[in-house]
Amino acid sequence: MRILIFIADISRTGGTERATINLANILIKYHEVKIVSLSHSTEPFFSLDKRVEVSCLEAGDFPLAIKRKILWYYKLYRKLKQCVDLENPDVLIGEGHNISSFLPLVKRE
Repeated sequence: MRILIFIADISRTGGTERATINLANILIKYHEVKIVSLSHSTEPFFSLDKRVEVSCLEAGDFPLAIKRKILWYYKLYRKLKQCVDLENPDVLIGEGHNISSFLPLVKRE
């Protein structure tokens, strides 16, 4: 089973990042797991199993202004369309409400 986990920034030191990495380390034993970081970094702060693939979309920080949010989502959508390796995951996990809102754009079938 292909599992795709989206997170804002895998290199941060917070609880969301730790929980995401722990989840990926557990799931990699039985499934194919990929973490997509929306930031510029693919280097996790916490110890991650070498079999877990990490990539980044370089989407930048989530803006607060509504006009910038719309533009941010549009740019993110364009980047997602370019990522062929993100197609057809069996399970999508979004870490955060801003991230979960664009997950329907990833699952195309």
